[in-house]
Amino acid sequence: MELAIDVGNTLTKFGLGEKGKVIYSFEFSTDGTKKKDELILLLRSFFLSHHLSLLEESYSILSSVVPSLTSEYVLALEEVTQRTPVVVGPGLKTGLSLKVDNPKEVGSDLIAVSIGALNYAPNSCFVADFGTASKYIYLDKEGRFAGLSIAPGMDISAKVLSEKGAALPSFSYEVPPSALGKNTFDCLKSGLLYGTIYEALGFYHAFEKISGTNLTPILTGGNAPYLASLLPEWRYEKDLLLEGLFTILERKYSL
Repeated sequence: MELAIDVGNTLTKFGLGEKGKVIYSFEFSTDGTKKKDELILLLRSFFLSHHLSLLEESYSILSSVVPSLTSEYVLALEEVTQRTPVVVGPGLKTGLSLKVDNPKEVGSDLIAVSIGALNYAPNSCFVADFGTASKYIYLDKEGRFAGLSIAPGMDISAKVLSEKGAALPSFSYEVPPSALGKNTFDCLKSGLLYGTIYEALGFYHAFEKISGTNLTPILTGGNAPYLASLLPEWRYEKDLLLEGLFTILERKYSL
């Protein structure tokens, strides 16, 4: 069994996998102040609470967009698994070709999500990743990462609305009865959820026009569950990023 960890700005996700497949995943809020010893306790508590072994001498892989936590997780994983983890970043051969101006700018999360998507759609793919930011990724007909667009995510938009609009209340992410709201809460929900959907559809059609080909749409990310019902024709993959990490690990060690 292998371990994959994705440290995002908002959420951190642990995944256990075998032969490149996710068999269990767990997510929690990211705390950028955590140190090695705290992370070791967190990892051990995670395994013990789920009646799992500590994965000694097992392979692990780390994707992190929080620099203050990257080195701490590396040290913690080394102690827990007795192996140095694979860290996704510049210099690591992942098998994904980056057709962009500066490949070093492409985040580890984008690489992992893209590789995960290519397991389902080997070419001509559109990935909508709804996390802290909404990321719209284009994978071309040769399976290369060929660009993306980044927009403020749902949480950021909702927070700004409540902070800047003195008369606007906080609200849940439930899908309203209609895109046309009839009360304050439904109006806010419509603007956020349907607004995000129309944004995603707009980029999807724009990327199809730019590429000149039909694209397979895939939906993922922490906020994707709120949107999946509004995009029934799109494939929803909850653990797409973790699947990408396990694919990278499998390729590196021929697991």
